[in-house]
Amino acid sequence: MDNNSNNSHGNTEDEHNRECCKSTAEQNRAENRFYMVVFRSIRAADADEELLYAADAEAHEEAKRSGGLLTYWYGSLNQERECFATCIWRSREDAIKASKLPNHLKAASLASTKYDFYDLQRYWLTFSCAGEPIFDSVASLISEQ
Repeated sequence: MDNNSNNSHGNTEDEHNRECCKSTAEQNRAENRFYMVVFRSIRAADADEELLYAADAEAHEEAKRSGGLLTYWYGSLNQERECFATCIWRSREDAIKASKLPNHLKAASLASTKYDFYDLQRYWLTFSCAGEPIFDSVASLISEQ
């Protein structure tokens, strides 16, 4: 499609792009920016799977009740016992509030004994005008300030 083709509203593609992407500042407004926490882990070979799943489920329910949790995804363990989980929050403040709740603290306390390795990564999640996700590391943004 060339840049002068019309979309369904009769506007050219260039006009549509200008309407959609007025500025990076607008794209990064609070209502367009979400807080993402990624948990990457390698589970210990002798970890009590039922205990971990129960602690995770309780922390998840608690997080939903606390407000601000938009989505949570927990992957399956692979052959190397690696796992990936992520949650997306309305704001960083909502995530911090939930991280201080009793069931989350209980689940987090298991990490040092139930995982051979784990890493928490935090990102700001925004979307391009085309709807593509953009991930900016929270740590790198904090260090730049």
